[in-house]
Amino acid sequence: ITSIFHASYGNPDQTLSCTSTGAIEALLLPLIKEAVLSMPDEVPLAYPTISKETASPYEAQEVQLNNTPKKPSDAVEIADITMNLREVNYSDAVAMTIHYKSKTSKRIIGVVSRITASNVFGQQVLSDLFEDEIVIEPGELTSGGSFWNWKDNPYIQNEPYDRMWQSVKNYTIKTKATVLKVIFDDGTKVEAATQAPKKRK
Repeated sequence: ITSIFHASYGNPDQTLSCTSTGAIEALLLPLIKEAVLSMPDEVPLAYPTISKETASPYEAQEVQLNNTPKKPSDAVEIADITMNLREVNYSDAVAMTIHYKSKTSKRIIGVVSRITASNVFGQQVLSDLFEDEIVIEPGELTSGGSFWNWKDNPYIQNEPYDRMWQSVKNYTIKTKATVLKVIFDDGTKVEAATQAPKKRK
């Protein structure tokens, strides 16, 4: 190996050379021969291939949708409730987004649910009914089009914002949801059975 060493200004360049003694080659040659002899006749591809006859595991899975739901939980479930702090119309607010998962082959156009929320002390800071006029296609997981908010009113104390904002900020709020009614685009609906009030003895 020959190279040119560029010296500093005013000094001539120097030619440097390096000659192998063969020691490294002598050590590597047996290893290379052993590796070549042990190689298979057919080298596997770096990436696995899928033949046309082999179905994708995702395509092979069939989602079983309920054709005749008898109760709301047979038709839809609340997959997730997201709560955060944001500004709404120049006011601080607690915002809530609901994500639904359809479990039926019927097209949904409305959901009624009860949502409760508690803080770290187990105190209930929210309990309300939510009527959501939303279109959910069969088997669909919604991306969060349903949005509610509770704005801060500095002139009112102990409003929903006051009770929830600290838990929402700390990500410690716990929510629970129950679907009470589902309405379909064919005009039918399913409702949760209402419990009869207890009779006074």
